[in-house]
Amino acid sequence: MPAPTSVALPSLVHWRVQRGFTQAELAELIGVRRATVARIESGKPALVKTARAIAEALGVEVADLQRQSPPAS
Repeated sequence: MPAPTSVALPSLVHWRVQRGFTQAELAELIGVRRATVARIESGKPALVKTARAIAEALGVEVADLQRQSPPAS
């Protein structure tokens, strides 16, 4: 079975806010447009390479971003 080319990141907003980034700041850090981050946060899937870049920028694993329920703060 081939590896997925895109993944949903339902916990992205939680982790981005917890790390203190705006959508624009995260977008600049990973080299995409702010609209791309907004689109992913609204539920559209992210390319795997984008998901990896987001996870690295936020200091988490892609699996953390994929969790339906973020950890309790």
